[in-house]
Amino acid sequence: MPSLKPEECKIHLAVWNKRDNPLDLFLAGEFTAWQKWQGRKNFERPYIVSLIKMGEHGRWLFAGVHSTSTHGCSPVKCQEDQPWNKHTEYRPTSESQTVKQVFHYDTKELREFDALTGRLIVEFLRRGQKRGKQSYRLAENCAEQFQVSELKPRRLAVEEFPGFSNFILPKSRLDIIVTQEIESWKSALSSVAGVYLITDTKTGRHYVGSAYGVGGIWERWRQYSKTGHGNNKNQEIILQKHGFAYSLNFQFSILETADTNASEGDVRKRETHWKNALCSRESYGGYNAK
Repeated sequence: MPSLKPEECKIHLAVWNKRDNPLDLFLAGEFTAWQKWQGRKNFERPYIVSLIKMGEHGRWLFAGVHSTSTHGCSPVKCQEDQPWNKHTEYRPTSESQTVKQVFHYDTKELREFDALTGRLIVEFLRRGQKRGKQSYRLAENCAEQFQVSELKPRRLAVEEFPGFSNFILPKSRLDIIVTQEIESWKSALSSVAGVYLITDTKTGRHYVGSAYGVGGIWERWRQYSKTGHGNNKNQEIILQKHGFAYSLNFQFSILETADTNASEGDVRKRETHWKNALCSRESYGGYNAK
């Protein structure tokens, strides 16, 4: 494994940018492409050491070392009001309302560090002062402040299906599961019908829905992943007003399951029960129309 000189490296402390979670992008295999887009000329050194903030205080996931091209970066147009899209990245689309100029770097991940990428956890505290909150650090000024905390036995990946009553799933993670068709999730969710809950974490509003027939809950949630609203009128209105990115505020959970052979009428009766129990109708401020 090659050694890197601190004076040749910039440390990128990747955190939530008000649109995208870098940890979700890493799990989706899109972190390297996402990191190339920068609001300023942040990577004016030969190497970037990438670290992603974990949920735990002061813990960071090693996301690889990237080399920068001798050509540096190029000014490009970037849309500000939509989240990362693997097809268009941050390039403006017909839905973009705000566009600004940013910088796009030509970088390449160094495969020599693959054995540590997604496995190495380091500890580093960003202090409360403004200077301490910087996301881009000169390695020679802070390298000694990083301490190895853990080396995971395997590369970090989306967790296996934990059981129907043991998860609350953010839409960003649902998108990864659907895109990658992670087998444990697809197999479990497509094997059952049932009643599910979508919660708007920004407002607390609920939507109670049901799935039945072929494909079960998997097929229904696959539609939500694609459209953001699953053809629910009130959620669609919200996305039209605030943009598709708002759908990332939605989280998914299961209230109860049923056999995929259960009749539509039986499943809908249970759906009605949960609407009443959770006051999810419009009259109570929820997303359910009736």
